[in-house]
Amino acid sequence: MTWEETIKFIRNKPEWEYLVSGCYYDEDLEKNVKRFRKSDEYRETLRFFKRYGVKNGSKIIDVGAGNGIAAVSFALDGFDVVALEPDPSDTIGNGAIAILKDKLNLANLKIITAWGETIPFPEESFDLVYARQTMHHAHNLNLFIKEVARILKHEGIFFANRDHVVNNQ
Repeated sequence: MTWEETIKFIRNKPEWEYLVSGCYYDEDLEKNVKRFRKSDEYRETLRFFKRYGVKNGSKIIDVGAGNGIAAVSFALDGFDVVALEPDPSDTIGNGAIAILKDKLNLANLKIITAWGETIPFPEESFDLVYARQTMHHAHNLNLFIKEVARILKHEGIFFANRDHVVNNQ
């Protein structure tokens, strides 16, 4: 199965409900964004941004943006955002992000189809590189990290988090 087929399959399985919910893979894309924006995870992310000087208008790239919950949330909060995602799907990829971008009229959100190992931007382009549940998808982790370092501005921040959802310690 493709990743999209897998997500569509597990949405209908009660035993996977915790994962669908925890990873914001519900079919209703706007519902995912609304829930994510209310989450402790997102509120803490914004507190981190504030503490380290990442403010409205800062340039953020969401590498491995998936269905766009974080990229869209950042754009709604006034950041200048690029969603970098290799998957074109309307379920968990660029298509989903495009649906949200259009529906929410987000002029400050750009969508790019690419892998984290080949980010199509010049050196020092971003104030912050954000990678949520992304690192384990890298085909070449060393190259991925080199690309992140290359596109970060001097004293920029690499923020990687929540690579897997776990329910116990």
